[in-house]
Amino acid sequence: MRARNPLLRRGLSLLELMLVVVLIAVIASLVIPRLSQSTDTAKVKSCAHNRREINSAIERFGVSTGAYPTSLNDLIDPAYFPDGIPTCPGTGSTYSLNATTHRVDDHTSSTLPGNH
Repeated sequence: MRARNPLLRRGLSLLELMLVVVLIAVIASLVIPRLSQSTDTAKVKSCAHNRREINSAIERFGVSTGAYPTSLNDLIDPAYFPDGIPTCPGTGSTYSLNATTHRVDDHTSSTLPGNH
């Protein structure tokens, strides 16, 4: 009978396989919450960027026409927003124009962390 050489064995033992699975689970438990937090932060920053762009378009509209828009629908124009007014990426809600300040204000009923 021939003796088996341990260097020639194939595959992984059950213990080695369990160790790999545990290591992958530990790494995933560290990475996944971080990715979720990054996604929320990106949505908040994107919403703030959208508000700045809309407020800038409101100012340009006011300078070019001599009056502020009465609603955001006035900005649906090739010079401002040819594809329509963007929506909030965090909540999917539409922005609203404050008639007093002629600005788009922050959302306060957001489901995302922090005011945006």
